Amino acid sequence: MNIDPKEIVGVPLGGIGTGKIEITPDGMFRHFTVNNNYVFPIDGMKGTFLSLTCKWNKETKTRILTSYPLFEIKEEGIFLNQDEILYKGLWPRCNVTYLPKDLPVNIKLTAFSPIMPKNLEMDCLPIIYFLFDIENTGEDQIDISLNFSWEDINGCWGSKVSWDSWVPATEPHFSDDRGIIRVNRLDNAIALSFHHRDNHPEVANFAWGDYTLAVRAEDGIDNYTYQYNPDNVEEVIKLLNKSGHLPDKIDNNTGEYAGIISSSFRLNPGEKKRIIYTLSWYTPDCWGFGDGSIRYGRLATPYDFAGKKIGHWYANLYNSSLDIVKSHIDRAEDYLGKVEGWQGRILDSTLPDWLKEMLINNNYILSATQYWAKDGRYSILESPNCPCIGTLDQRFYGSPATLIFVPSLEHRELMMYAEYSDKMYEITKQNRGQIYHDFGNNRIDAFNTYGYNWIDLNPKFVLLCWRNYLYTGNIDNLKDLYYKMKEAMEREIELDKDGDGLPEGYGNCNTYESRFYGADSYDGGLWLCALKVFPEIARLMDEESVAQKYEKLFEKASESFEKKLWSEEKGYYIKCTEKGSIDPNTQCRDDQLAGQWYSHFLYKGYLHPRERIEKVLSSMLKILKIDIPESEGKYIIKQEEFENETPVDWNWPGFSVAHFASEALYEGLSEDGLGAVEGIWELIFNHYKKAWDQPLSLSPYKKIRGDRYMNSGSIWHLLWAIQGFWIDIRNGKMRFSPNIPEEWKTNFISPIVTGDLWGNLKWIERKEDSSVYISCNITLDRDFSLNSLILKGIKGYTLSDFQFKGYEINSVEAKNNKQDYYEVIFDFKEKLDLLSRKTLTVNYRLDKV
Repeated sequence: MNIDPKEIVGVPLGGIGTGKIEITPDGMFRHFTVNNNYVFPIDGMKGTFLSLTCKWNKETKTRILTSYPLFEIKEEGIFLNQDEILYKGLWPRCNVTYLPKDLPVNIKLTAFSPIMPKNLEMDCLPIIYFLFDIENTGEDQIDISLNFSWEDINGCWGSKVSWDSWVPATEPHFSDDRGIIRVNRLDNAIALSFHHRDNHPEVANFAWGDYTLAVRAEDGIDNYTYQYNPDNVEEVIKLLNKSGHLPDKIDNNTGEYAGIISSSFRLNPGEKKRIIYTLSWYTPDCWGFGDGSIRYGRLATPYDFAGKKIGHWYANLYNSSLDIVKSHIDRAEDYLGKVEGWQGRILDSTLPDWLKEMLINNNYILSATQYWAKDGRYSILESPNCPCIGTLDQRFYGSPATLIFVPSLEHRELMMYAEYSDKMYEITKQNRGQIYHDFGNNRIDAFNTYGYNWIDLNPKFVLLCWRNYLYTGNIDNLKDLYYKMKEAMEREIELDKDGDGLPEGYGNCNTYESRFYGADSYDGGLWLCALKVFPEIARLMDEESVAQKYEKLFEKASESFEKKLWSEEKGYYIKCTEKGSIDPNTQCRDDQLAGQWYSHFLYKGYLHPRERIEKVLSSMLKILKIDIPESEGKYIIKQEEFENETPVDWNWPGFSVAHFASEALYEGLSEDGLGAVEGIWELIFNHYKKAWDQPLSLSPYKKIRGDRYMNSGSIWHLLWAIQGFWIDIRNGKMRFSPNIPEEWKTNFISPIVTGDLWGNLKWIERKEDSSVYISCNITLDRDFSLNSLILKGIKGYTLSDFQFKGYEINSVEAKNNKQDYYEVIFDFKEKLDLLSRKTLTVNYRLDKV
């Protein structure tokens, strides 16, 4: 009982913006946030658990399917040992195998929520499916009772997750105004719905609603419903051990907050049976206290400033949790197949297992920390213990997850930033065009000037808008945002105080919130990338003069960047030009090539001289590499040398994946880039066991900092860098230039992932004498009109021969490109219409010059 339950994490299950429940590796239900209590999770309810009763050969025995001693009970051996539980989590599903040594059964549980790319109808569902596959492994016939107990949590919330004072301390609250249970006998299921009493206090409407636990009706299974006081679990166990199952009893007596659905059936030796449960919830009000008026400022309330309830998107579609169950209980296997389908694209690849795991699990924030309001507004919580809604400087890294799974909501949030900027200018008459840090603390419409002069927010906003256009092909969305992109660029020019083309910092001026003074390599690099991109955007909007303006400004800013920030002696770009804090402003940091990383990602070429980039990466590896003890050579790249006067031994993993690892891959340092991320995986997934609670700050030596941070979705950037992938969906352009280790080249298979389409890439590369033979095989999940295909070239080699297979190609122009990248470009005179699931193969030969 000495284990802190907050430290035990599992796959968060629940829809996008609905709250979640975690099933943890000890078999427990933990960290409930389905009551809109994102920052005050319920760590567990003693009336919520699974149990199994077996009656065979004149013996009856019950086991609680968790190793955690959830409650005190006289009977010994009632809880499982941890070695009797096998757990594998791949968000949004987890597989739990229970192997009770004293029962002749195996129980396999697949629990999941139906989240899949670009399926908003499913993604919004506040529902969890539980598929139990139970097998008789003994030699005798067994009577089995599978018991699912749920304790009503109406009016309940837990205690804060903590590392700072953003969220006030609170004690868990468990209401007495709950425990009204109704039995619903449906055509295809039996359901218990849990309701509050009529006299519940109005002060906390966010925590009130209804919940439904249901089991699908099956031939050969008898289902019973039973209500009890969770303080008297021992009486329930006695009943089970006496008769092998529970009687029907729903009395709604005071204090009987918990209900059980018990499924009883008989299994012959070797026989298996599947039982399907669902759990749904309907808690339609957002978290907070108050009426939404201006006096509450950044405080969370259930209302916006217009006095309108913020609510949940799912409340537009359903009226109760029972309504949700009725509509979806029969779809369990169908939905599971679709979840396994998108996961299979990753699992069937030849990527290393640790990366497959990260590409799937790092999207867990979609279940853990999302807001999706009833009127369609959408945003992401930075972290439950730093509950800023939106936090654009962090979403810059984590939002590939939203782009891939919910691209329309990704656009909605960027529009909210544009609208918020307009609102702030209207109120303050200052800082026109400024993109702000967030929408408020646990609310989406606070009067919030934080970040009013941060120098990283405006370039990040512009770059995200362009990324979304390229990866979705939606020109209308880009047009909607263009006015604010222009204003943000103009606002950034205002933040250049000395006219050198680079914005200047003043301490708290960017995502790090301290210790940046003058021009700096992190913000300056991002600004250079925005300047490189924006002329193309302006020309797309028929504004040639604007394009030329920013092309000239890029030249000026680039010259200043190289002159002021490059240190030939040190072999890297220094942190910043002015010393305003104790730590050295000339130190080496992992983010000095952030702009270059993003420029490669957007296929905009080099911002800095290549020879300097090579020196920077070499310096980072010498200065910032930190070994992980007892890990067989694994390492991470720390964020900087010093924080004030203290040597640093940590990084921000969501940033490091991008700043160092992805950039190293783009420059051909595949082993170094992959190694740096494998070290992050080793610490988060194995050492700290925080796969679904990833931190802001990560160290091999000290406690991690931050809870369920929003930037873990940056892992997709590693995949795109490995593939050398870029796409312009609207214009039918696609690029692959894999940056992979030698041993991968014999057969490299990886998923193609964008905000519009998915697919599969198979790449084979072999060197023979003075030639390199490459085979590129592309399969997409939808039709796509291809105008230009850009593939890998090699320095010192030229294209000598090529052949297309799978399609009839009438006319194609092939050429070598040696400007920014070594590559081969195939331009189709007539667009090549790729068909869904029909593979295009390109075989070509490069000969040494």
